[in-house]
Amino acid sequence: MDATPIFATNHWIDQFKIQLQCRFVRLLTFTIFFVILINANTRVVAQELMQKGIVNHCQTSIIKCTNFETFSVTHQKSIRFIEDNVALLEFGLRLDVDQLNTQLKASNLNKSDQRQLIQKLTHNLNQTSIQHHAEHLTELEKSGAIVSQQPLTISNGLLIHFRPKRKVDIANFFTQSKPKSQTTIHSAYHKPHELNTDSADTLIQSKNQAISVAADNDKALNSIGIFQEREKDAKSVTIALIDSGVSTHHQELSHLNQLLQYNPKDNSFEVKDTGFGHGTGVLSLMAGSNQHNLRIGALPQANYISCNGLPSGSYNYLWVISCYDWLLQQPDVDIVVNSWLQPSMTCNDELLYSLRLLWLANSIPIFSAGNFGQEAITTRDPANFRLFKSIPLITVGATDTEGRHLPESSHASQQCDDSVEVPTVSAPGSHLTVASPFQANSYQQVSGTSFSVAYVATALAVLIYTFPDNTNLEIIQALLAGASQDNGVINLTKSIQILEESTKANSQNQ
Repeated sequence: MDATPIFATNHWIDQFKIQLQCRFVRLLTFTIFFVILINANTRVVAQELMQKGIVNHCQTSIIKCTNFETFSVTHQKSIRFIEDNVALLEFGLRLDVDQLNTQLKASNLNKSDQRQLIQKLTHNLNQTSIQHHAEHLTELEKSGAIVSQQPLTISNGLLIHFRPKRKVDIANFFTQSKPKSQTTIHSAYHKPHELNTDSADTLIQSKNQAISVAADNDKALNSIGIFQEREKDAKSVTIALIDSGVSTHHQELSHLNQLLQYNPKDNSFEVKDTGFGHGTGVLSLMAGSNQHNLRIGALPQANYISCNGLPSGSYNYLWVISCYDWLLQQPDVDIVVNSWLQPSMTCNDELLYSLRLLWLANSIPIFSAGNFGQEAITTRDPANFRLFKSIPLITVGATDTEGRHLPESSHASQQCDDSVEVPTVSAPGSHLTVASPFQANSYQQVSGTSFSVAYVATALAVLIYTFPDNTNLEIIQALLAGASQDNGVINLTKSIQILEESTKANSQNQ
């Protein structure tokens, strides 16, 4: 038999195998590419559908969309006279935060995209509301009644500086101007009121003067698991403090010489403490440099910003809401520290809408529980409320040097929401050493829930930069779960362990 045909046949078979393998490889490559493309398109479509759901069939992009009435909720519009020449107008529409919360949960937007979305929505709604009143605003401006105006997007408001003699014109603003598509909204007029000078959370000093020989805060820090080796990645977290402003002239805070601070009352960025050292003391517990043979601060390497929302040392809605608005405009704020409460003991939820928007923009607000003891009647807002039905507002109580509940720390179920108990968690708040702004090397020994908040903020910061892929809800759930294992006192080590186990279980399930 001639061997040539057999060789040719074998050669043809080898060529066929090679071609078949190549086709298989191409098919496999195409299949993988197709799957990746489908997944990518699915993510894009999911985002587009979520945005379409939020704007409810807007015909343009979400940035340009102005058809807000279909997915917003009506709100009682109001005029607040804060001082003789300052008024805050709040318009009659707000975003449906419950709807937004539901849709964002179902989306796969990352934290940065979600924050930008909230910024766009609040900005566009505010601009639309202002445009509805543009004609009447222009008349007031031309007549000299309005000196200047500044949008406050977070509450859908407009801050107006006016000539005192023209207060009546400003008061009649809403009753005389009827917006084109908001004629069914009721109006309310708030009479001028004086600042309440009762501090919602007072500075409790064991000594009135600065102490010359300060004790460090090692025991408090170690008791809740905040160790120096946890600081290595702290630069990726931004902690905002709303207080009386801060001073960075102290040796513990001099490394923050580029600190950004906004003072809404005088619309300046001067770094100053206007509340007798309260804000400086709270900041030093977080950002103290620990370079002076003292361990004062928990996370000196984190990013810090400050807003002077309590310029007189007491609560004022306008300056606080202005701070929230300013923080919302920042590219990234992970934690908002509020070492104060509203002065009234009623169920006043005026801050709740803004706090919910901050949460949706991936900023975690936390509050001191107050120093009013263990009676329900002493609980104060906004500690009386939840952010959302399934999301608690973190409120912080204080413990003594032995880890026991501090008697003056507020601790009670309260009357505004049966599901809320104050505090949510507790942290060390007795005999702590803080920086005093009166001298570059002076310190004070303090107690109170104002200062306990600093430790909860730093614990949250550690959890955020240690687990960057976890949601803020998962972060606070781990914080609360760790505290529940330790009599309600935060325990960072246990919270980290909880998140590690959760992350490991999720990866195995996938």
